[in-house]
Amino acid sequence: MQPLRLSNGGPGRTINDIFSAAEYRHWAGDPPPRVPPLGTAYTGLTTAGYASPMGAVPPMQPQSHSSTLGRQSRWSHTYGDTPGMRGPRSASLTGRSIMAQSLVGSPLVDRRIIPASQPNPMERPSAVLDRYHVSPLMNRRAPLRTAGPGINVDRLNVNALSGMLFVQIYEGRGLRIPEKHRAVTEEMYCVLEVDEAHRARTGVSTPEQKYRWRETFHIDIFNATQLQFFVYSWHPQHRHSLCHKGQLKLLEAFVVDQLNGEKMLALNLEPRGQLCVRVGYHDMHQVFRRTVNPRIDGCFGVPMARLLQREHRETPLLLSRLISEIEKRGVDYGGLYILCGAVEKKRMVRDEVESNAVEADVSVDGVPDTNVLACLIKDFLRELPDPLIPPHIHNMLLDAASMANPNDTEGNRQMVFRIIDCLSLANKNTLLLVMDHLSLVLSSFIPPAGVPRY
Repeated sequence: MQPLRLSNGGPGRTINDIFSAAEYRHWAGDPPPRVPPLGTAYTGLTTAGYASPMGAVPPMQPQSHSSTLGRQSRWSHTYGDTPGMRGPRSASLTGRSIMAQSLVGSPLVDRRIIPASQPNPMERPSAVLDRYHVSPLMNRRAPLRTAGPGINVDRLNVNALSGMLFVQIYEGRGLRIPEKHRAVTEEMYCVLEVDEAHRARTGVSTPEQKYRWRETFHIDIFNATQLQFFVYSWHPQHRHSLCHKGQLKLLEAFVVDQLNGEKMLALNLEPRGQLCVRVGYHDMHQVFRRTVNPRIDGCFGVPMARLLQREHRETPLLLSRLISEIEKRGVDYGGLYILCGAVEKKRMVRDEVESNAVEADVSVDGVPDTNVLACLIKDFLRELPDPLIPPHIHNMLLDAASMANPNDTEGNRQMVFRIIDCLSLANKNTLLLVMDHLSLVLSSFIPPAGVPRY
């Protein structure tokens, strides 16, 4: 494996390098005493540069002005330090010795005094240094984690995440409803948005329940960058009011885990309070890692041909029942396949249909949330051991779309039908069932003003 290299030829820094024990000690340690020039008032300052009560400062030993000038840092020209008058170093900057080792790519230079008049061959332009102003202590209360090798933080070319997001909302701490609404209600619920698109909503919780929701959502994302949380007050007759909000940048949350894994967070909300959440992420490769269900009488993860042969049907029974129930309830509202139902509710329905797909109760009384049924349809198609449209057929459809004649609609339709005829009978019948359902959903949806209708 080739070592990571920066554009200047030096070794690239990985997360292991940034969050090392040596850097922690260097960054957290006390800086050397800064001796101002002779004649400067010492009263009221400690050696670290912070204010202290009068009389609490130990006596400082005089030192010549020339030796003070000689203590100039190699990085003084970068951070704006003037000879003999170094300002306090920012807490957001990495230790100078660590930065020198990473940038130059050679052993640490001897930390001797370099006169200001003598040029230093180890200096680099400030544009290079600005990329390394990363504090090794993003949160002092959280211990440093050991990151796996292989990620070059300085050369990370990922701008967004695509895959599956797992969000579990545990509870809210310090949540309060505004005074003008507190006399009406104290019940609240939480709304999840991904890049300002509404994706999930919890149930209602009360102060007696300590605002413990404990609901989980599996949200499929594409080029997502931010996850937003909004806490609203709830009342059956009054308008719901926004009480708290918070935001999480997905790349910052998962870069330490190599863009995978999960972590527990206490998210600070505005204007006050915290939201305890567990957030996880799986990339596309993990989401579509298709396996066969070992259960003989199962419905999910079963090859299509074997499932239809067992049920003696042209289309899967479970898929047909779910689609029929959704269409009976109505498909004329937005977000049918965008909003996510709670995983806990979905798991209960899934266990029931796995045991008996014929008699499982998927009615409004048994499953009030239609989004749970929509999530089951997506799970069924996603977990097929072989995709409903095999890769070679999918490539043929893409080629047909690129060669489509805008003036020959009927010819384009016939070309697509000929490609679909290449599918197996089981896949073709199931695909037609799904496409008819999606066509009904699209035709029933009324987009907002300014959004084109497809």
